[in-house]
Order: sequence, then C-alpha cells, then structure tokens
Amino acid sequence: MTTDSCVIVIPVGASHSDRLDNILPEVPRSGPYHITLTYLPGLSQAKAGTKLLDSVQAAVAKASPLILEYHNLIPFDNSGDGYPAVLAIATAKPANPTALHDLKALIDHELKQRGVEYSQKWPVFKPHLTIGYTEQPVQPRQEWHSWVPMSVEIWYGMDAAEGKDIVPLPLGQFYRTTDNVVY
Repeated sequence: MTTDSCVIVIPVGASHSDRLDNILPEVPRSGPYHITLTYLPGLSQAKAGTKLLDSVQAAVAKASPLILEYHNLIPFDNSGDGYPAVLAIATAKPANPTALHDLKALIDHELKQRGVEYSQKWPVFKPHLTIGYTEQPVQPRQEWHSWVPMSVEIWYGMDAAEGKDIVPLPLGQFYRTTDNVVY
C-alpha cells in the first residue's frame, strides 16, 4: 500500500486475534487481522475529504447485523510474497446469509454515488482473513469460530496496517439485544 491509498476493512478484535495466532503459530503475522472490503489506491486522507467518510457511514447505517465465521483454512496462489494462508469467511446463521456481501455492495454503491473511485481489480468478493505467508501452500483443514464484528474501519496511508490513521465506524448500534450474539 502506498502512502496515498486507503482501505475499508472489518478488523478482528484482540481476543480473536489471539485465537488466529494459534492456528498457524509458526507463520509470522502479516499485519493486523482484518477482512478487506474495498481498496482505494491513490486516495489520501486529504484527497478523500468527507466523501469517503460519508459514503462508509451511509453504508454502515443501512447494513444488516453481522455474525461472521471462519471455517476452512485454504491456500491461495503465490502472491510474490509467498503463499497466503487464508481462512474463508462466511456470514453465520441465524443472521442474514448475504449480510457481508450486502455490506460490501452498499459501501461500493455509496462510493460510486459520491464519485469516489475504488479498485475493481477483484470483481468477485471472496471474503477472507490472511493469517500470513508461507513458503509452501498450506494443507486445507477445518478451523471454526464465529464472532460479531464491532466496527468497520477506514485505514489511511501506508502506516494504517501498524495502527495509525484509522477511522473506526461502530457497528454496535445493531446489537441492542443479545438474541443473535455469539459468545
């Protein structure tokens, strides 16, 4: 990521990060665990102005509650940095099974409505968490856990992965009851 870029993500909280660290303890973490929703190359915080923030806030306000799960450790093709070891992500039941894809579509729609350009390099959204990069592809295996994400974040610039220049947008307003919360 260059300094003039940003990414919209669902971060993974600390308690779940510890759990993810134990899936492949021999593999160095590639940065804060997250699900990338939309990448915006060439867009700095100054250049984005309020259009980006307004877009993501509007999308989050319309989004359905999310309960996410990872269930399979799968290999991806060599990225040049090695083989990404990733966990496939799905929306857990009893929540809306398309809620994560719907959130991505809402964000992209709101960006388009406001004239904010974003990457369309990967036209098919394949939600995943990258655990790290390995020298050889990992063997697929079952891993399962579910969680309720508490925010969507906008990460600005190349330091965003280290926890700098982050704008969190809480998803907590959706959880007024504990009916569908997974502990």
